[in-house]
Amino acid sequence: DGRGRPPLGDDFLFRVARAYLLVTKDGTNGGRARLAADLSKRLDRDVSVELARSWTEKARVRGFLAATTPGRAAAIAGPRFEDFTKRKATK
Repeated sequence: DGRGRPPLGDDFLFRVARAYLLVTKDGTNGGRARLAADLSKRLDRDVSVELARSWTEKARVRGFLAATTPGRAAAIAGPRFEDFTKRKATK
């Protein structure tokens, strides 16, 4: 019926996953806060830590990020991340 927010597209969630992988590659804590700050700059809008968490969870569900180990400050690319990267490279 057209109500509510439109679903987040794969292109957007791929970019969220890529940004999250970049900000967490050093393994230090606070990745989602750094992601929120990074996305705020990239998107020219305020992105809260909670919103960044929601987007990373959606990226994980769609396979752009792999499952995590609780308490570890690292992210791993999911199975769709590599496929999406290859697809984008051939365009």
